[in-house]
Amino acid sequence: MRTLSFIEGRDWLAHEGIPIDLDNPYDQPKELTAYFRIDHDSGTKTVLARSIAFDLFEGMDTLFAVTESGVWPSSEYEFVFQKYRAGLGVSRPLRESDFHLFDKEETDSLGGAIALSLYFVWGFLVSDLRGDIIVAASHDEYLQCWADDSQALERMVALFLDLGLERLYKSKA
Repeated sequence: MRTLSFIEGRDWLAHEGIPIDLDNPYDQPKELTAYFRIDHDSGTKTVLARSIAFDLFEGMDTLFAVTESGVWPSSEYEFVFQKYRAGLGVSRPLRESDFHLFDKEETDSLGGAIALSLYFVWGFLVSDLRGDIIVAASHDEYLQCWADDSQALERMVALFLDLGLERLYKSKA
């Protein structure tokens, strides 16, 4: 895993030509999108984190960015996240390195970062390195997903519905 600051991550995306907007994580340049409510139960969040990591991104190089933290301080325990990242070789604090690049062999590590972000009610964005599929979570505990093609979006919708997530409303998909 490699980490970058938010600004370095934004610059990296632009340099690589990946169409992801970190400044507006819930307004990605994609026609196909769907919205879901995230259950408050920690067990459900664990299953959701594993499913996002393994069912959507396993075997892919991925990017993961914490886009919102500090909104619900009573839900956060940044010390735990720092110790988790230290175990992966990262010493910089989150506020200095909130953009992560995971190799395709690091799906478990990606799942852990997603799980902790869900537990701490942080906003985050995760995507493959082409920006073909994107999943973002909000500090308001909703999940939004985007895809470049309807088949990929239908797969994400089916996955989240199978996990028992409530679809909030129909979108262009």
